[in-house]
Amino acid sequence: MLNNENEFKLVELGEEHVASVAELEKICFSSPISEANLKSFLIGGIGKGFVCVETETDNVAAYGGVIVAADEAQILNIATYPSYRGKGLGRRIVDAIIGHSKDLGASFITLEVREANDVAIGLYRSCGFYEVGRLKQYYRHPTEDALILRRDLDSQQF
Repeated sequence: MLNNENEFKLVELGEEHVASVAELEKICFSSPISEANLKSFLIGGIGKGFVCVETETDNVAAYGGVIVAADEAQILNIATYPSYRGKGLGRRIVDAIIGHSKDLGASFITLEVREANDVAIGLYRSCGFYEVGRLKQYYRHPTEDALILRRDLDSQQF
C-alpha cells in the first residue's frame, strides 16, 4: 500500500459527490445504484456514504455506503475508480463503515460480493469478514453467485 494519508482525505458523501459516485457505480457494477437512490439512501436518509477524495482537487477516488438498522449493518457497495486502485482507499472506506456501524450500535455487518471478485474478497477477509452463505445466480451480466460475508463488530481483533 502506498503512503497516501496526505494525498487523499476521507469525508462523508455529500450532494457535491453524487454525480461522480453515480458515474463510478456505472463503471464498476452491472446493476449500478442510480443517482436518485444514492441521494435517497446515503444523504440524510437511512444510510451513510463515505468518499475518498484527492486532497488537492476534491476529485472522488472511491466511495462506499452502508445502511444500519437495529443491530445489523449492510454494506451497499464499495468502489474505486480504476486509476486510483491499489492505494488502500477501499480499506479506508471499510474502516470508516465499521466505525460508523459500531457508533450506531450494530453488532455485525454483512455484504454480498461476486464469487469471482478476488480483489474485493481479499480486502473484506483482511478486514475480518468471513463467508456465511451463498446466493445462487444473484448477479446478472454475467450471471454469477454472490458470497454473503459477515463481520462481527463486538470482536476486538481489528
